[in-house]
Amino acid sequence: LKKKIKIARNLFVGLIIGGLSVFLLRANFWVNLLRLGKYEGIVIMIVTVGWISIIHLAGKYEINALAFFGTSKLNFFMGIGLFGITILSFGIVLCFNTIEGVMLQRIIVYLSNTVMAIMLFKRKRSELYNEIAK
Repeated sequence: LKKKIKIARNLFVGLIIGGLSVFLLRANFWVNLLRLGKYEGIVIMIVTVGWISIIHLAGKYEINALAFFGTSKLNFFMGIGLFGITILSFGIVLCFNTIEGVMLQRIIVYLSNTVMAIMLFKRKRSELYNEIAK
């Protein structure tokens, strides 16, 4: 099952990368076609959504395994850690008061969540798999 999940994840990551590539080759064309030109910074927002999707999919299996089979204490401390990273990364928004700063903050938060989940999952893999097998 894990192998099928990884194949599906990689397929969707490939589709997102392909979609982003097509979009970036003619970003203005797509923005005008979708009538989104009135939104300042729309290209950076669309690209950020693509990158966040890739980052989130990279650790989705691990995030879900921890959420469903991790202890309450583990999930609580992960939440506290993510809260801290979110607050600290908000400094980027304060320093770079632009749409790019806001988008960078979101990428940092999703990347931190994914990296934290993957590291914790690897460290607690046997405990989680034992819980899944019950």
